Amino acid sequence: MAGGRPRTPLAHLKLTGAYRADRHGDRDDEPQADGMPKKPRGLKKHAAKLWDAIVPQLVDMGIVGEIDTTMIRTCCEMYHLYRLALAVAEAEPLNKDARISVSTYAGLFDKAATKLGISPADRTKLTIQPIETESSLSTFARKREAVEMEQILGFGTR
Repeated sequence: MAGGRPRTPLAHLKLTGAYRADRHGDRDDEPQADGMPKKPRGLKKHAAKLWDAIVPQLVDMGIVGEIDTTMIRTCCEMYHLYRLALAVAEAEPLNKDARISVSTYAGLFDKAATKLGISPADRTKLTIQPIETESSLSTFARKREAVEMEQILGFGTR
């Protein structure tokens, strides 16, 4: 078993602005999650609501993909169990088993949420870098320059 802490995924490094080509450049071929996680059938009430609330945002940020479906499901199911246990604990505050269940499910949810970057502490570490898109004026100028170059050289450069 290898020692040390696990590597931070490249997508997370780039998202937080911590990516450095001199340090992380050799990892550019690291597999990236793509696609949309598939919402499992049969998710219970609170799990389904959490899924609908977090998955689109996590996909937009490039944090999760289709391959992460199971991890997201686990997170959502732990949240559902936490909410059920919380309802029991609120109805019976002296019930020790209910209090232990709330604490256990909250901890398991927090652990899964941390791995997905959705806990409050992890969210504060994320800074979304706007994707630079070429303006229509820049696109026009680049295409015009290519046409002029074709005319000067007498052949196509595109």
